[in-house]
Amino acid sequence: MIGVWVSFRNKKTGILTMIISLVWFFLCMKVFLPFFNDEGFFRFQGGYWFSTFWHNKFELSYYWETFAQARVGRYAWQLGLPLLFLFLGTSLLAAAALPGFMVNVLSSNDYLISIYYHYNFQVLPMLFAASAMSFS
Repeated sequence: MIGVWVSFRNKKTGILTMIISLVWFFLCMKVFLPFFNDEGFFRFQGGYWFSTFWHNKFELSYYWETFAQARVGRYAWQLGLPLLFLFLGTSLLAAAALPGFMVNVLSSNDYLISIYYHYNFQVLPMLFAASAMSFS
């Protein structure tokens, strides 16, 4: 978009900016991101994050298979262990973390089912608050 704005002042510079931006975008999406990212990229994994969910939303076996995966258990363990699972003592407040947890798990995306990325922002505050209430 900056190339469009620059082209109003100087057409050559604006077009050059747009071309360089498109080349950079292509390099990032097709070369750098796939090469340096061990998790993969959701745009290259058969659709968007919730494509599996929307395809199977009325099949109970989908939910069973999703929650029975080892990575989901590992994700729950990694969320609970640092807090010593104290949030279970205040289960009503901890239940507020369930929608975020469910979104992350049902996405079937490695980014969301991992504590190493920012996608836990809707889960962790409730777990911390419930743990603090249980501890006090």
